[in-house]
Amino acid sequence: MAIAVILADMPDLWQRLLVEHVPDRNGRCWECRDSAGSAAKWPCVTRQIAEQAEALYEGRRQGGANVRVPVPRRGPTNWSRPMR
Repeated sequence: MAIAVILADMPDLWQRLLVEHVPDRNGRCWECRDSAGSAAKWPCVTRQIAEQAEALYEGRRQGGANVRVPVPRRGPTNWSRPMR
């Protein structure tokens, strides 16, 4: 969410991200591809952050000081545990 707050002040950037990060015919992100051609599932993280930034930007334009943006919920993560 912190990145979306920063990105909200850069409408040219989040608008470009929304244009570039679109689904392909297989439901994968057109822009998020690795060197082997594999793509992230759409909506990708970049798309979700750009959407949050857009919502914050629009909320500010409409006079909302504390705009709440829904945070996408995902299943369990694979975060590594800290080493002891």
